[in-house]
Amino acid sequence: MTSKTQEVSTVAAVRVGENIPEAVRKIFDLVGAPVLEDGNTVTIKLNLCFFRTYDTGATTDPRVLEALIQFLRTLARDLDIVLVESDATSARADLLFKWLGFADLAQRLKVRTLNLSNDKRVKVALPPRVSLRRSGCPRLSWMQTTQYLWLS
Repeated sequence: MTSKTQEVSTVAAVRVGENIPEAVRKIFDLVGAPVLEDGNTVTIKLNLCFFRTYDTGATTDPRVLEALIQFLRTLARDLDIVLVESDATSARADLLFKWLGFADLAQRLKVRTLNLSNDKRVKVALPPRVSLRRSGCPRLSWMQTTQYLWLS
């Protein structure tokens, strides 16, 4: 049960097999593709909190990420796609981007990486039901992004 103040997320799972791009398309067939316009900024939150490769299940699979980026580019032209992560207790996101191959992938696919821990922070007002009145938020996340996607 959810209250009126809670948002409900839609989750879908599909069997991947050998065709990852087809599996990504099927996911969006089930949950609905994001509505994008030419030139929008899309932020994709990765899961890179450990120095472990994707095959351990601990971090984002770069093959799925690449298929996701290719799918998004079928929805609109000239997207500004930003791959984001924050520093973890055990590692800096900048090093994880590099060591896990996401910096090379970003360069090859012409997308950006951003360590949110280093992004300029801005103050944002919070809804009245929240205990805090204002909070700091990375500038990119708050001001520039059209669509947020979380990829584990």
